[in-house]
Amino acid sequence: MARNQRWRQIRKSNRTWGSPGLPLLAGLLGGALLALTASALDFGASFASLWAGLFGFLALALPLAALQQLGDRITREARALHNIRPFTGDRLLAHDPFAMDALFAEQLLSAVDEGPESIVELGSGHSTLLIARRLESLGRGHVLAVDHLGEYARRTREWIAREELGHRATVVHAPVVERAVEGRNLPWYSGEAFEAALPARIDLLIVDGPPDLFGPEARWPAVPLLRDRLRPGATILMDDGDRPAERRAAFEWRRRLNARIRYLPGGKGGWLLRLPT
Repeated sequence: MARNQRWRQIRKSNRTWGSPGLPLLAGLLGGALLALTASALDFGASFASLWAGLFGFLALALPLAALQQLGDRITREARALHNIRPFTGDRLLAHDPFAMDALFAEQLLSAVDEGPESIVELGSGHSTLLIARRLESLGRGHVLAVDHLGEYARRTREWIAREELGHRATVVHAPVVERAVEGRNLPWYSGEAFEAALPARIDLLIVDGPPDLFGPEARWPAVPLLRDRLRPGATILMDDGDRPAERRAAFEWRRRLNARIRYLPGGKGGWLLRLPT
C-alpha cells in the first residue's frame, strides 16, 4: 500500500471512546441503590434518601469519568503515535518541554495531506523532518522553518541533509529581538536570512515559536506580520493551545482574518484556523 494511502486509512479510524454515558449510568445506578438502602433502613431524616442518592451518584460517576478521560487521552496518544510512525521511523518526537507532541503532529500531517505547496514553520526540530518526509512521499511542496537558536537550527539542518531532503525543507536561524508591531514592542524573529527566505504566499503556517520565554505574547505577531503573505484559504496551526495567551491570540486572529476556528484537544492543545477562500 502506498504510504499516503496507508496514512489516510489509519487516520479515518482514529476514534475515541469518551462518551459520558457510562459514568452517568453508573452514577444513577449507584445513587438509586444507596437511596433505596437508606429508605429501607429508615434513617429517620426526611432527606436521608435524597442525600444518599446524591452521594452514590457522585461517588461513582466522578471517579469513573476521570478514569474514562485518562483512558481516552492515552488511547488518542497511542493512536497518534501509530499514525505518525511511518514518517518518524526510529526517530520519534522528542519529549523535551519544547517538542511538538504526537497528537499535534498527527493534526500537522493531516494539514500537510491537504496539499499546501508553501509551508512556514515557526520553530524547528523533529516536526520539520516529519513535514519534509511527508512532502517527499507526496512528491510536492516545501517547508521553511525558522529557529531562534543557532544550535537547534544547525541540528535540524543536519537531519534534513542526512536524509537528502534539502529540496523539501530550508532551516534558517533568526534571533528573537524586540520589534515594533502595531505600535507595541514585541518579541519576534529578525535577520535578513529569514526575511529573504519567506515565500511570497503561505499555504500553511505552523506557529510553534517563539517560546513563551520571551513573554506571553511572543506568538501573537505571527498574523499581523505575515498576514499579507497568507493566501486565501490558508491554514494556521498553533501549538500549546491550552495556554491563555495562545487562546487569546487564536481568537484575535480569527476576528482579524474572519477565519473559522477549531480547538484541537489532547497533548498541550492546539488551534486550527482556516481563512476564507
